[in-house]
Amino acid sequence: MVRTSTNVRMWSWVINTALSSPYRIAWLFQKGSFMSTLHAVNTVEEAEQPMPAVEFKCQHLHMPPLKQSRLMPKDEGIDPHVGIEHNPDLHKSLLEAFQETRRLTCTEKLSPDIVADVMSRQKFGQTALTIFNWAGQQNDYVHTLTSYSSLISKLCDAKMFVSVWQVLDEMQFKKVEIPSSIFETLIEGYIHAGQVKPALDAFDRMLKYGCHPTMAMYTCVIGYVVQVKRHHVSLRLYKRMTSEGLSANVTVFSALIHGYCHVGQLVEAQQLLEEMKKVGLAPDAAIYSCLIESFSKAGRYYPAQKLVIEMRDMYGLKPSLVAYNSLIESLCKDRKIVAAYRLFLDMRRAQVTPDVETYNIILAGFLSMKGVTKAIEIYKKMPTFGVVPNMETEKVLLAGFTRCGKLERAMDFAVSIAAAGRKVDVVGCNHILHALSMKSMVKAEEFLNKMTDRICKPDAVSYTTLMHGYCRAGKLNDAERMFQTMKAMGCRPTSVSYEALIIAYCRVERLAAASELMDELIREGHSLNVSTCNALVDGLSRAGLVDHALKVIDYVTDKKLFIDPDRLVVLLKALHKAGRGPEGKDLLRGMAKKGCLQEPYASMF
Repeated sequence: MVRTSTNVRMWSWVINTALSSPYRIAWLFQKGSFMSTLHAVNTVEEAEQPMPAVEFKCQHLHMPPLKQSRLMPKDEGIDPHVGIEHNPDLHKSLLEAFQETRRLTCTEKLSPDIVADVMSRQKFGQTALTIFNWAGQQNDYVHTLTSYSSLISKLCDAKMFVSVWQVLDEMQFKKVEIPSSIFETLIEGYIHAGQVKPALDAFDRMLKYGCHPTMAMYTCVIGYVVQVKRHHVSLRLYKRMTSEGLSANVTVFSALIHGYCHVGQLVEAQQLLEEMKKVGLAPDAAIYSCLIESFSKAGRYYPAQKLVIEMRDMYGLKPSLVAYNSLIESLCKDRKIVAAYRLFLDMRRAQVTPDVETYNIILAGFLSMKGVTKAIEIYKKMPTFGVVPNMETEKVLLAGFTRCGKLERAMDFAVSIAAAGRKVDVVGCNHILHALSMKSMVKAEEFLNKMTDRICKPDAVSYTTLMHGYCRAGKLNDAERMFQTMKAMGCRPTSVSYEALIIAYCRVERLAAASELMDELIREGHSLNVSTCNALVDGLSRAGLVDHALKVIDYVTDKKLFIDPDRLVVLLKALHKAGRGPEGKDLLRGMAKKGCLQEPYASMF
């Protein structure tokens, strides 16, 4: 045993040195075995005389390429070595390496174990293939499963899959038994290369080479096709596996259930869970957690709750934190806040620690039911349990206080966040502004000033919210003032900001100002919406400013928008009144041509 191991290591060293080092090695072929004398030229100054070089007896260092397989997958497109052609430079280096001798004698025959060991040490698949072909030409040497397996493994690592199929064809031709492990290596190689279809093709073609898929192969392939979201294929493989008399293990069931949950086929996923229990397999926590999370996200919290009880009482398992969060959120959305809070408390008893996301979910649930007092109580206890509120927590509370009409509390909370040196979410402050503007514009503007001074910088939505409030109150001057303040504070108005003023101008028949503001809006790169265009066309037409109204129509047709037919009637009447009736017909014809005319006028053209 020791001698064999030594021989393998020695030959491995010899061949590897021939391939990679500057030393020169000559191999002598004599009486069916290799008799090699190796001389190491350590320094140029070495005084000892080298042994005379002996002619290398092997006729060729290469062999004809293996026959190209007719079964090669047509969609690979990545193998640069179709036909197994050799590298001339590599041949040259091999020939040179075998032309000189070294001071080491090896009397052992070259064996498949040695060839396999040498190939496994090569960096490139093409180098391993060259060694394999060279060894096959030596007298008294025959490749066995050992050398074939080593070569296929190296070719798979190099993604030389076309060459692998050629080697398999040669093995079949030479009646070398092909074990299933060879195909395991090939399929894993395809999987690591991200090639789904060739991996499945290889799996299907095993029978042609006398191989049968093992349980390990089914587990690997099913898990992979689920991972790449080919769920219909995973089901087909599962049915094929059971038809061959193989029983699925927990890993296979887990992959299938995860796949069904991912595509929302929860009935099928639960059926697999029941089938799993029937064959005597115990589902693990990951399977239950996946099902609970999927049912919860689908709003089906009753099956999810049953699964929580089942996994706890029957198997002593506990759901994952993600599963708990999903179920609590599902209950909160369905306004089952009592059940959600009970589950929230049950988490600690199950030794699952709620995280900040769990707290955010339960806080939002209580605030949606106007449970402000309970929400504040839970919020204050968060640090006690080692959970630090984040910005999302504060956003939930700000929005919740505002929806519950607790505006003073919301404003005080925003101020306290800023005073603590934390960033305040401007969106939450804008919700407060909107609620205040519906009640008192004075308080709304006071809070805007407080935002500027102490809380956070207002954005365009903040100013536009107050503009809308002043427009609703008929205070157009204040709306204009807020518009100018927004610009002065370096905040660029949005299209909504412009449209609020434009519509307000149209209502009070300040149509020239509305038209000018529309021009400014377009210059700033914004777009008008249909309602604003309708208001402009209506107002400008009634005021007799038909040229301005026609300019709006041009904008509408360019943007492929549709003007309300009633507004078009107003414009057509204005044109007729101005003695420009024929222009109305041309206008309608042009709009119809661009597909911007609605009934009843569209059918006329």
